[in-house]
Amino acid sequence: MRRNKEEKRTTADFFKTAFMMAGAILVALFLGGLIMWFYLGGNKPADISAEFVESRIEKVAKLTTAEMTYRGMIRYTDGDIPLLTRKHVNAMYEAQINVGIDASQITYDMTDKELIIRLPKAKLLDEVNILPDSLRYYDKQTSILNQIDEEDVTEILKKAQEDAQLHANVEGVIAEADANAKDLIETLFPKELLGERTLVITSLQEE
Repeated sequence: MRRNKEEKRTTADFFKTAFMMAGAILVALFLGGLIMWFYLGGNKPADISAEFVESRIEKVAKLTTAEMTYRGMIRYTDGDIPLLTRKHVNAMYEAQINVGIDASQITYDMTDKELIIRLPKAKLLDEVNILPDSLRYYDKQTSILNQIDEEDVTEILKKAQEDAQLHANVEGVIAEADANAKDLIETLFPKELLGERTLVITSLQEE
């Protein structure tokens, strides 16, 4: 009887030891697999296709990245003879200036370590736009034979556009647009999306 109890105890100890060893092996395999995934898979760059990059870039197609409203004043004069043919007026105006980048000119390269985006320099997207409803006239003087008419308004708008292009701080708006374009690209390609890749943004003019 005593021998049978010792044999049963020995058998139980054997199975207990075997289960513990099996459990340790499973834990070791799990940890080993986790480590292998981390070093061989977890550190791999995110699987981003060229089509995906291009689709994101297309979202900024001809995007207005900065705008400015400029207020100015011009003096308009027509005719030579005072009281008879000469007329003049001071005109206050507002001009809308839109500056941005053309996304069709954006280029990129992608390696295992970097996503390089090359941006064109921002520029005027349209002509300086004088808002007709913003015109305000001061010191208006007309003559008997020369009243201010629609043709004069057209000339005033043209002169206001030339004045805005000359005096508005377009370069300052362009610098702001370049910064906004860079911020937009950084938003479209966050670190979480790129994985181990580094986002590099350069200007086409720098190369």
